[in-house]
Amino acid sequence: MLPNKREQVFLHELLDRWPRNVAQVIQWPALPSRGEMSHALKFPQSAKMATPASVWYAVPRVPIPAEKQNVSAIVRYTLWSARNMASPRPLRCVPGFFRMGLSDEPVDEMGEPPMRMGLADGKAWPDVYAFMRQFERRHPSRRIKLVILLRHGEATHNATKARVGERAWEEQYEMRPEFIDAPLTAHGKEQADAAAAMLEKQIAKCGLKLQRIFVSPLDRTLQTYDRVFARLRDIPVSVVELARETLGVVNCDRRKLMTPKQAAYPRLDFDHVASENDTWWQPDHRETNEEIAARAAEFLDEVFYKSPESCVLVVSHSGFSRGCFAAVGHRYYRPRNAEFIPLLITDATEEELQQDTIA
Repeated sequence: MLPNKREQVFLHELLDRWPRNVAQVIQWPALPSRGEMSHALKFPQSAKMATPASVWYAVPRVPIPAEKQNVSAIVRYTLWSARNMASPRPLRCVPGFFRMGLSDEPVDEMGEPPMRMGLADGKAWPDVYAFMRQFERRHPSRRIKLVILLRHGEATHNATKARVGERAWEEQYEMRPEFIDAPLTAHGKEQADAAAAMLEKQIAKCGLKLQRIFVSPLDRTLQTYDRVFARLRDIPVSVVELARETLGVVNCDRRKLMTPKQAAYPRLDFDHVASENDTWWQPDHRETNEEIAARAAEFLDEVFYKSPESCVLVVSHSGFSRGCFAAVGHRYYRPRNAEFIPLLITDATEEELQQDTIA
């Protein structure tokens, strides 16, 4: 069974709460970087899993902060469990409102993004909100939220890959340092501006309501947010690592230092980004489809169960979006650059959903 949720703990955030002698002996010199966890491994006691289910781990080393010179080593450990880390309830997608979920809609990026942010023919935002209110009345113990994904505009790595082809990109370009944390191209900025016009129209004239925004900390997503929401600055924004593109190996998905980003976007809340350096990206492992789906599921759980807002927008990436689709049972769909992909998500059962007929 594959893991369905990830737990991350940054040990340097916990050291002050641990006995000093425990903090001093966390060295793990012989621990492999990835594998299946045995309870004989010297993980901190707080990492032990009270379950016989299989547990997987990853252990990238983290630089020791200057203020903790008496600590011999610090790591970030990541644990996956097929059973212990399950969501409170599985999340699923409500069908019928958006084109991306329809069986006759092309699944791969082609042409321009659909108009009206992907609303299906004959549907409008008031229909979505009316269904949500009706659903909440009929199922008071369940939750339902509108999560709108927005893929960033074209970035330099997208343009280069399109120009040279997939094979040449992988063999000659993807490891080049100039693609680290790839920014938008001029065309990508134009795409973001077009998305801004579409979003503003849907909010001003069509009844769309947004309560919160989440943004991946990579440059191309921050730049996309800045252009799309240039005239919509009153919506709270949080920058979150969980919404990043597929992690590892490829330089375009490696994050640059946080301090320049915070200086460039002073209005954004960066409190959820724990490290100045990119401790998530690893040079020797690329996230699998299962791993990114687990990370997307963790993000959706955070939004669903810990955020009070019922309508949020996430500025993110193609790989992360597909992870979200997998997490909620949406069909495969590859979003275009600067495309909105709305998802109506609930923790109701399949039987409960069938009780609510979409008019």
